[in-house]
Amino acid sequence: MKDEIDIQAILFTLQQFDVKLFSNNSTELINIATGVSPDAETSWSIVTAMAQGAETTQKFIQDRLLNAIKPFYTAIYRLKIPSFDFVAKSLQPAIKPKVSKI
Repeated sequence: MKDEIDIQAILFTLQQFDVKLFSNNSTELINIATGVSPDAETSWSIVTAMAQGAETTQKFIQDRLLNAIKPFYTAIYRLKIPSFDFVAKSLQPAIKPKVSKI
């Protein structure tokens, strides 16, 4: 019974954000702590991150192991997939509060 109440509370919270829950076609993301959604480009990047990583892995295997186009120990570059970091930065106060020393 307690689990059911918890599930209902979570669903109620999510429904307040007007998001199509559990849709296979949805690429809309939302930070449930803040209620902020990233723009469409950032959402798409996050949703397709696994596919981008798999593609990069295959390129690594092809270029370094199978075809030896690049030396094995050449630096691996980051994909630079955006995240919800912009939310935390935008919600920080512009003026930092002064802390008095006692």
